[in-house]
Amino acid sequence: PLSQSGPQCSVQAGRELQVGLQITNLSPAAVRLRRVEVVLPLGGLKVTSQAWGPCGELPATGQTPGSMLPPTLGRGASTWITVTFQVLVSCPQPLPVQFTLDYDQQGRAAAIRLPGFPDLAQAPYIGCR
Repeated sequence: PLSQSGPQCSVQAGRELQVGLQITNLSPAAVRLRRVEVVLPLGGLKVTSQAWGPCGELPATGQTPGSMLPPTLGRGASTWITVTFQVLVSCPQPLPVQFTLDYDQQGRAAAIRLPGFPDLAQAPYIGCR
């Protein structure tokens, strides 16, 4: 019922890199968002924070874990998840970042793996050649 859709974002601040993606409820029922786990198959990054909201913005009211993402009404209701990383390598561009999203729908707990970023090549980072 959930999909990674729409735009993605990235912002560099010093040696930290913030990436975000939009999550859409594609189902006809509401979904309660519970938790996002960041999966780093190749390492190279360390999570320093995560928030519900697009890159560079303060998290929006009502977009916190445990809140409801309304059902699809034509286009689908969306929210953002943004994660900030300490970059532990000189250039993070080849590193993948994936997400596992825990949620409840109609009283049932479930999880979905979102593709996130197959690599961070689209996230500009000073020092990469």
